[in-house]
Amino acid sequence: MLTIGNSKGTTKMQQVDLSEETSDDILKRAKILVVDDVQANVRLLELILKRAGYQNLHCTTDSRETIELFDTFQPDLLLLDLNMPYMDGFEVIRQCRAQDKAPRAQARRHGFPYKAL
Repeated sequence: MLTIGNSKGTTKMQQVDLSEETSDDILKRAKILVVDDVQANVRLLELILKRAGYQNLHCTTDSRETIELFDTFQPDLLLLDLNMPYMDGFEVIRQCRAQDKAPRAQARRHGFPYKAL
């Protein structure tokens, strides 16, 4: 058994039985945030990820929503379009990284992972 806390550093704990889970099972629980201003791209990524077994997805076509979603959803992976209106992907990355360094985010174990599309 492994006891883990959530990434906000609260006292809520979860028991995970590692003897029955594979690394693939653990990866399939990853929280993935998809951001692209083209709805067809978002739907395609969502379809591909769900068919691959990833169920913990959140998607948006408005880059202005990303920072708030990043804070509330706390993704393990951000799949991000770089060329978007309002706020391009590079600005989203800068703001997410700055937010990830804030005191409330210090409980996170790793740096902020992202994949630019």
